[in-house]
Amino acid sequence: MRILFYRYNSICEPDILEAFRYYGLSVIAETTEMTRKSLSDADRISLIQNHLDDTSSDDPYLFVFSINFYPAISEICQIYSVPYVCWTVDSPLAEIYSKSVTNSCNRLFLFDRQQYEDLHALNPECIFHLPLCTNPSRWDRVLTGSGKNDRQRFTSDISFVGSLYTEKDPWLSMPAVPDYIRGFADGLTEAQLQLVGCSILSDSLTDEAAHTIAAAHPTQFAVSEDSVMNMDRYVAGEHILGMHASSLFRIRALQTLSQKFAVDLYTNSPAPDAFDGPHIHGPVSTLTEMPLIFAQSRINLNMTVYPIRSGLSLRIWDVLGCGGFLLTGQQPELNDYFIPGRDLETFSSIEEMLDKCAFYLAHEDIRMRIAASGRQKVLKEHTYLHRIARMLRIVAEHQIT
Repeated sequence: MRILFYRYNSICEPDILEAFRYYGLSVIAETTEMTRKSLSDADRISLIQNHLDDTSSDDPYLFVFSINFYPAISEICQIYSVPYVCWTVDSPLAEIYSKSVTNSCNRLFLFDRQQYEDLHALNPECIFHLPLCTNPSRWDRVLTGSGKNDRQRFTSDISFVGSLYTEKDPWLSMPAVPDYIRGFADGLTEAQLQLVGCSILSDSLTDEAAHTIAAAHPTQFAVSEDSVMNMDRYVAGEHILGMHASSLFRIRALQTLSQKFAVDLYTNSPAPDAFDGPHIHGPVSTLTEMPLIFAQSRINLNMTVYPIRSGLSLRIWDVLGCGGFLLTGQQPELNDYFIPGRDLETFSSIEEMLDKCAFYLAHEDIRMRIAASGRQKVLKEHTYLHRIARMLRIVAEHQIT
């Protein structure tokens, strides 16, 4: 049995491909978009159509797969009556609100339960919730193959690997909007910053504010008429203000922590003005250097972006898969998979983050016991082999008729 894997160079793709092959699937990879990032929907349709029209094999495609949702791929699969399987790993993700999500060919797996709840009723036999996971075997190969110098180079008391979003904060580059709307949005953002694991931005915007803010970036966030809902509120609240609030939270948290502790920041983002404190490194390789940071840091921070409204980001799973101690913001789904204080630790404010960093830096035995428990939990229940097995069962149970 073979599948067509449409790739765009997501960091998850190698692990998913490995899992598909583990379960006996022959994977044909369409890799054009890995190097050509300006493909149009017409280009994607043509690429998929070329594969589906290829008669050189008598083994038809079981399904077409991609990370995140491509409406164009769904449309061509609908025409050919070939299942289109996708797994979301990002939020915000405006494409999942395309009317194409209602196609009967879809088998959509959404990592964030709130994404699922938003969309499930529109296509109940074709949309499912599937959390993310990790590949401990990959990380073990990196860690066991590392040398003493590499391990020492990435040793930290507290580390954070990720973007500050300063280079792509939409609100900072917004064209002029009326002062009363800007003031309302800034006040709402400040209220959001007091809450961890609870997103209030989209629901709190007025219709006027949502439309004005969304329309201010028409080229960056095109609101498609081909959507299952009015996208103004989603674009304004999630894409624009949600990412702005996420940037501000990360900057403020890292600055506050750095006043008391040694903090290493690994990022490709430019430092904002008056950003003082963390030891700023450049970006690191996801597959070869990041696992060393996770394993060699006494505390690994995770600050989930606000547009991930309920689910767990990939960073959570990967830190635990590397055997690292994780201090992460509380999320609605977190207690479904882990026990805070046993498998990882959580915070609900910058002040609590500060207090828990102080406690766990002073209690190595507790910290190491929690890190070991978190790794055992993902080994037992949350690897790509677990997730892909579940995905394949659901696809088999929901065949196109």
